[in-house]
Amino acid sequence: MRKEVLFNITDDGRQLTFKVKQMPATKGERWVNRVVALLANSATGQISDFEFSSLKSKFSGPDKLQEIFKVIGQLDYDKVEPLYDELLNCCEHVPDPVNTSFSVPCTAANIDTIIGEFKNLYRLRWEALKVNFDFFQIGQNAQGQQVQPSITFAKTTAMSGR
Repeated sequence: MRKEVLFNITDDGRQLTFKVKQMPATKGERWVNRVVALLANSATGQISDFEFSSLKSKFSGPDKLQEIFKVIGQLDYDKVEPLYDELLNCCEHVPDPVNTSFSVPCTAANIDTIIGEFKNLYRLRWEALKVNFDFFQIGQNAQGQQVQPSITFAKTTAMSGR
């Protein structure tokens, strides 16, 4: 089942309620693949030269913010904008917070009729990122140390009918 989150924002003095729905698995995978291809092409000029380890070290070093802006600055916005709008398409405006089953899908074409403050567009897209791609976050344990995610494979034994 896909995740769904409700949240409120204040826009021009009004309290607005939004619902964010997780993308279907195939759409989410294609979205991530397109983002990785854009980042790879912007960071190296060609995708064949792209190395995750070097990108990860750049983004986790002391100059990580500078590196992030450097990569973002190299992106072709005309290629980024459709991805950006797909995040907005995960959002729905809930006009009546008491009746959350009725909502209006957000699109690039109608969002200006719902939201007046541009900063709230960032909030909507951020919430969509969190709902769709929370698996990229590395958790922390109680002592504040990072916990690396792990995958466990269990061996299964097939029973024969003999």
